Amino acid sequence: MNKKMHANSRRGRLKRPHAPEPRAGMLQAETAGLAEDVEIEELRVAEEELRVQNEELALARQAVEAEHARYHELFECAPDGYMVTDAAGVIREANRAASAMLNVPRRGLLGKPFALYVAGVDRDAFRVHLSQIQSEKAFKDWEIRLKPRERPPLPVALNISIAESQSQSGIQIRWLLRDITQRKQAEEALQKVWENYHNIFEHAVEGIFQESPEGRYLSVNPSLARIYGYESPEDLMGSVTDIARERYVDPGRREELKRLIEEHGVLEGFEAQMRRKDGGTVWVSEHVRAVRDRSGKVVYYEGTAQDITERKRAEGQLQDSLTLSRALSRRLETVREEERARIARDLHDEVGQALTALKLNLQVVQRKSPDELRSPLESSVGIIDRLLERVRGISLDLRPSLLDDLGLITTLKWWTEHQAPQRGARIELKADSIEPRLPLDLETACFRIVEEAVNNATKYAKARRINVILSKRDGALDLVIRDNGAGFDVNAVLARAARGESMGLLGMEERVKHLGGLFTITSHPGRGTEVRATFPLAISAGTGEKATTSASR
Repeated sequence: MNKKMHANSRRGRLKRPHAPEPRAGMLQAETAGLAEDVEIEELRVAEEELRVQNEELALARQAVEAEHARYHELFECAPDGYMVTDAAGVIREANRAASAMLNVPRRGLLGKPFALYVAGVDRDAFRVHLSQIQSEKAFKDWEIRLKPRERPPLPVALNISIAESQSQSGIQIRWLLRDITQRKQAEEALQKVWENYHNIFEHAVEGIFQESPEGRYLSVNPSLARIYGYESPEDLMGSVTDIARERYVDPGRREELKRLIEEHGVLEGFEAQMRRKDGGTVWVSEHVRAVRDRSGKVVYYEGTAQDITERKRAEGQLQDSLTLSRALSRRLETVREEERARIARDLHDEVGQALTALKLNLQVVQRKSPDELRSPLESSVGIIDRLLERVRGISLDLRPSLLDDLGLITTLKWWTEHQAPQRGARIELKADSIEPRLPLDLETACFRIVEEAVNNATKYAKARRINVILSKRDGALDLVIRDNGAGFDVNAVLARAARGESMGLLGMEERVKHLGGLFTITSHPGRGTEVRATFPLAISAGTGEKATTSASR
């Protein structure tokens, strides 16, 4: 465009020639006009191009300014602290977050060495890192503690980058400061938890273990190693490659343990006999659970093992004592029944017969005596009659001869009919026909339980109606005595019985236990009582050791 203007000025300074001839002049004028129009159009196009370029430049400037404003806003409003220092570590820029972290206004930070705000214990390390950054010109990440003004030290994570400065001051070091107080607190809490767990793991009395599904120990504590007779956890884990085969006396118990865990999720109180390193055995009680991955597959088992060898030994001794005690109790009951039967026979056979003979003799004398002797003799005969009746009653109370001769059902029929008038209660018997006869010790136990239950119902509960039911069902003999008496607190009575203050209930219970039966008492104050004894008919006398007693109120 400048060249065109220069050309026009040159043309303006040229000396005009003499007027041409008319026709030539007209042609020259038209040519000059066309050239001038071309120059004007070129100027207009150049001006438009300049205007567009100016607009584009203005838009570019606005975009740059907007971008600068956006990054400045990000810099200022970022939640993390940002600072820029020179190579010596002097602060040149800092955002609001950095100012808040250090509790210093931004104008107070500018021109100050960054090291001034580093905690004393980390200051030397900071200077070493600063030197390494400049020599290696590499990005660095590390953690230090800052020292804010009038505040406790602040742990931060530093992210550092190096940039060449646009000025002549060399490099710029850009610092990102992230407050990691919460993370540090979480790490410290986790560390404490780990330390506590480690202390428990190392010093627990119980053995603690983790083991793979295949049967190898993944980790064990010192107590488990001691239980199995090993010097250290490492010794145990290095020696055992198949827990089921090498540790369990019965390898099938481990498979049983795994099966129960699959069923219940967590297994408690699983008892097993285990092998020790020296070849001995030890009883343990295991509490185990399965740890699974997201798909539900078992990753490992973990749990505890407690040495219960002494407890099992004591339980064995107690069981032996209990077995002996029950054997002695059975023998005592047998002897007592035998003695009752002997005394009853003696009363019936000897005393009864002697009294009968005496009565007959007195009756003979009475018929031959004078009238004045008949009255005393009649009185003596009456005394003997009453004495005979009493002896007969004592004999039956000791042991009805019917029980030995005719069996349980006949004896119960006779006994209930005989007892009802004496006790002032209505006693109803409902008994199934039972063939063949029951074992004698079972018949004796049933009779004595009925005897004791009816006595308690009439004497203490003042019952007026009593039902005795004897039935045979599902391979068991079921005996029920139910009354409409006052009822009682079962737990309180059983507690008194345990203290030896009431032996009737304990006696019934022991009789049932001796025969492997189930003994139940149900009673409610004001609503009567039910005594139930169920005997397995397949178990003969003296073999039942797992009878159960229950009570409800």
